[in-house]
Amino acid sequence: MDETKCNKISRIKARELAMQMLFAMDAQKDFSAEAKHRFFEHFPPQDQRGYIDAVHTAYIENSRGIDAQIEESSDNWRLARMGRVDLAVMRVAAAECWYMSEPTPQNIAINEAVNVARKFAGDDSASFVNGVLGKIAKGREQWEENK
Repeated sequence: MDETKCNKISRIKARELAMQMLFAMDAQKDFSAEAKHRFFEHFPPQDQRGYIDAVHTAYIENSRGIDAQIEESSDNWRLARMGRVDLAVMRVAAAECWYMSEPTPQNIAINEAVNVARKFAGDDSASFVNGVLGKIAKGREQWEENK
C-alpha cells in the first residue's frame, strides 16, 4: 500500500476516533483535558493522537461558535434534540475545516463527515449532517465575501 493511501486511511480512522471522543465527552458532559487523556489511554494509536488532540483543542476553543453555527443551520433543531452521533460528527468537521491551524478543505471535511455519519448512524443522519454543514459552509462563504 502506498504512503498516500496509508495516510488517507489513517486520517479517516482518526476522524472516526475524534468523533467517538467528542461523543463520549458529550455523554459524560466532560470536555476536559483529563477526559481526553482517559480516552487516549484506551483508543487511538500514537500516530493519530496529534490530529485528535488538534480537533479537541479547536473544538474546545471554539465550542460556542461551532455549536451556535450548527444550531442556527439546522432548521429549528436545538442541539439537545439532535442525535449525539450527528452532533459529534458535525463538531469534528467544523473544527477541522474552519478552526484548526492547518484546516482541511471544507468539501473534503464535509464529505468525510457524511461518510462517518452514514457508517455510525445511517443514511438519514448522513443527509442531515450534509445539509447542516452545507448550510454553514454557504453562510461562511457569504460572510467571507462581505468582509
